[in-house]
Amino acid sequence: MQPELITRRIEELLTDKFANTDCFLVDIAISGTKIQVAIDRDTSLDIDTCAEVSRYLEKYLEAEQLVADKYTLKVSSWV
Repeated sequence: MQPELITRRIEELLTDKFANTDCFLVDIAISGTKIQVAIDRDTSLDIDTCAEVSRYLEKYLEAEQLVADKYTLKVSSWV
């Protein structure tokens, strides 16, 4: 996995996904095969939104072969 490439692609994907919403990217941390994405929103962030964003990112990361066969993606709100 190339962390810089993955980080850049996640930023691009979430910029598109969050356009015209109150959601925003907080941080991306990559360590080995573990990818952590922190998001938030002006209103209450719920688990359904985190799950939706996770599925959205997985689709592109896997299709574009930016991740190894075995990886962990965690999307949450970090306080």
